[in-house]
Parts: sequence; C-alpha cells; structure tokens
Amino acid sequence: MSAEPENPDTVQRLESEFRALLRKVLKSSPNMSPAQIADALTIHLDQKISTFHLDNWTCKARAQTRRFPAVFLKPLYEITGDARLLLYVMGPRLRRLVEFAERELAAAKDEQERQRMRAQLLREENGAGKDS
Repeated sequence: MSAEPENPDTVQRLESEFRALLRKVLKSSPNMSPAQIADALTIHLDQKISTFHLDNWTCKARAQTRRFPAVFLKPLYEITGDARLLLYVMGPRLRRLVEFAERELAAAKDEQERQRMRAQLLREENGAGKDS
C-alpha cells in the first residue's frame, strides 16, 4: 500500500505559510528579541539554538533543508506565550474547540463580574435603606 505524494504546490504553500508565521512569532514578541528567544530555546532544549538557526527556519530559500522541528513548538510557546504556531498545526476541529473554550472562559469571567457588581449594588442598596 503506497501513499500518493502530496501535491508539491500544497506542500510548498503550507511550508511558506508556516515559515511566515514563525517569522511573525519571532519578531512580534513584545518582551524578547529573536536572539533572546534563541537563548531561551537553548536553555529549554539543552541544545544550542542561535539566531542563525532561527533565520534558517524562516528563510524560504532553505525550505527543503532547514525545517523548524515540531518538538520545538511547545518550548517556543512557553517562551513567547504566542500560540499561533500551535493553532496553525491543529486541525479545524481542535481550533474550534480552543476557540469555544476561550469564549466559555470569557463568558464565565463576565458572569463572575456581573455577580460581583450585583452583590456590591445589593449591599449598597441595603445599607442605604437602613440610613433612611
């Protein structure tokens, strides 16, 4: 049983999208430069990672020879707090589940805030009624 090779155009498009997104993650970290990210990856992975590695992983010209290792996704997320690459590699259902969970958490926080405000207003109303 042999699998048909994927369409090279599709693979090239996915590779290009991933590299562009990796570039954005590395350059948009508000608290760390790419060099600092490389240093943090070195510590997390116990393997020397330099800005040269980061450049190779984001360079289109090196698409066939230098790929960002999937096992580095979690440490990169832990370092930058940017989940875009993890979300990119997930399937559509997992992305929807994450989006659903985020919305549920936001709704729960909103409900907690409403309850806090309600309790405060009731306390104020009960206190004002006693003064009258």
